[in-house]
Amino acid sequence: MWVRLPLNRRTAIGGLILVSSMTGVCAHNDRLDPLKRYRSNAEVHGLYEIREAARAFLSRESAGRKVAYRPMDPSLQVVVPRCLVPLTARWARKTIYNDGPGVDVFCKRSVNKKHNYSWDVFVPLFDPDVAQKWRLLNEANNKRDAAAGK
Repeated sequence: MWVRLPLNRRTAIGGLILVSSMTGVCAHNDRLDPLKRYRSNAEVHGLYEIREAARAFLSRESAGRKVAYRPMDPSLQVVVPRCLVPLTARWARKTIYNDGPGVDVFCKRSVNKKHNYSWDVFVPLFDPDVAQKWRLLNEANNKRDAAAGK
């Protein structure tokens, strides 16, 4: 037996607000760090762990010199087999595919028994100093345009 409840605009808006607030609470951690959903399992190495290896490499490198880079997220299209040995990282060489600074996180031996191959994943880096320079340049251009009457 179905009970038909009166539905008016106020209850519809209240229900919509309730549902949207609940989804915001549930997805709060994913919005802060979207790679937490991409963790390692028995067969696939997670992008979260790959980024954390790049972050650890950068923290070791910044101890000796001033490195202001922060790792960005690797491409979500990357799927690599789980690594049997600990991940290692190095500075990435510039190629036609990656023109900015980056870190190569690589594995020398994976769980893939058929091929037993190694892999590497490029993790792009964000330089806050360069971003600050671009922001200041854009602000100066906007002021110049506003003064010129554009």
